[in-house]
Amino acid sequence: MEYQNYFYFGKLTKTFGSAGQVLMFPDVDDLTDYLKIDKLYVEIDNQLIPFFIRNLKVHGNQFVVTLNNINSMERATLLTGKKVFLPDEYLPELSGTRFYYHEIIGYEVTDVNFGTVGKVIKVIDLPQNPLFEIDSNGKNVLIPISGEIILQVDRKKRSITVEAPEGLIELYLE
Repeated sequence: MEYQNYFYFGKLTKTFGSAGQVLMFPDVDDLTDYLKIDKLYVEIDNQLIPFFIRNLKVHGNQFVVTLNNINSMERATLLTGKKVFLPDEYLPELSGTRFYYHEIIGYEVTDVNFGTVGKVIKVIDLPQNPLFEIDSNGKNVLIPISGEIILQVDRKKRSITVEAPEGLIELYLE
């Protein structure tokens, strides 16, 4: 499930110790960017429920989280396996050709050889090869999201300039 103005942050994986702490595996590049967060939003029954953080520390590539009012292993067990979200405001600002997938929905894509392709309607997040899904006058065009292909991201104009492999765009529009 997707939540407007929130991003998927990670998952509560298992209990840690006997005092109600939980391990959380975050889906982020740099854990230290998030050491000052004061609450998590846990998905329970398709709703985001806020939990205030009493303590948060890095443990390898995970966090050990101590939440207010979760003070036993039994209560912590109820949270294991749950997805965690944060408000978009916690995302570090990106620049250059780096972007968050949810951020570029609606951006106009222009190819340096083809011209205007259309608007990004979705990002297909495949493990080894994520793709832009672009609406080009009612036809879907898929372009790989790769550093060699993306030339510019203009956040003010909400546009992306690419250089797709020769013939790729035309293949979808024939």
